[in-house]
Amino acid sequence: MEHINSSGYVYNSHIQTEDAMRLLSKAGFDVKKLSIISKGYHGEEHPFGFYSVGDK
Repeated sequence: MEHINSSGYVYNSHIQTEDAMRLLSKAGFDVKKLSIISKGYHGEEHPFGFYSVGDK
């Protein structure tokens, strides 16, 4: 059986989230393995994909 470790973090702003991702990347973490969940964020960015509460 494969053991998988996971963690969850809550940030108060988009900028704090980006800073954390940069630090993880600089430390050698593969940021392609990250999942980011946001609530009520609206901006000019183009997300790769997203799910809303009703999605399965």
